[in-house]
Amino acid sequence: MKIDKKNYWLIALLLLGLTSVAHGSTVITLANSNGVTDSIFGITAVATGSGMANLLAVTVFFTNGTNSGPIAWAATCGANCGIASGAVGNGSWTLTETANTGFVLDAVHPDTTAQNPWTLTTNSTTVGIASVLLNGVVSNTRGIVFDRDFFGAPPGATSGGQEGTAGGQGGVDFTFNTESASNSTNTVTVQYSNIAAIIAAPPCRGSNWSGNNPVTGCQDEWGAVNFAFTNSFIATATTTPVFYTFFQDTDLVDAPEPITFWLIGGGLAGMIAYRRRRALV
Repeated sequence: MKIDKKNYWLIALLLLGLTSVAHGSTVITLANSNGVTDSIFGITAVATGSGMANLLAVTVFFTNGTNSGPIAWAATCGANCGIASGAVGNGSWTLTETANTGFVLDAVHPDTTAQNPWTLTTNSTTVGIASVLLNGVVSNTRGIVFDRDFFGAPPGATSGGQEGTAGGQGGVDFTFNTESASNSTNTVTVQYSNIAAIIAAPPCRGSNWSGNNPVTGCQDEWGAVNFAFTNSFIATATTTPVFYTFFQDTDLVDAPEPITFWLIGGGLAGMIAYRRRRALV
């Protein structure tokens, strides 16, 4: 997550404008599902739309019971832009994101001041979208994780932009932005799963996260997120695609620093030497 510290008057005006916008859609965040633990070496806070290419997999589930299968995220839609797309019914769907997913105007209020939304579109009039699964971890040194600000049981509470997992710099939860749909007051349910656990990590940072263990997960970083529409997300005319936009911070899975390699290597060497000494006794 990154905050622009320039022009505070502009920030104040934008924040005032944000509070006056009527949001039509409702987001219900379900309890996190630890699922399969994604063990990774570390994270880098800034992930852009194009920077997620070949790291993120998108699976779209349709109202007729079929799905797209995992579609690899690509950087083929312009500067800093990433995209996944496919066919559905008599049309197509796309999911795009441009620039830093975690860019906010106020680091203490990330969910209400996020700036670079994801955009889901479809122009199919025969088959709707039921849900979308974003899955990010490729290996313990490559992939995408989804960084949250809210902690605790739903509805939870804001951490106030606290870092949580070392390197994350605070997160942005799945937050509704805008929509244009035939049933344009969609309710969306969201669930995070596959907790990210950091190998040989520093402690979780911030008073709201520090009680957690990074080796089992600080609870702010997740390997997958699923969002589902309570009503079919579908177009009324193929010439007029409908869209749903939302915010969600992502971080890059990173390779360990050289010192971490040294510590892990030294620890393994010590264990091998100890076992050999015991074998000789």
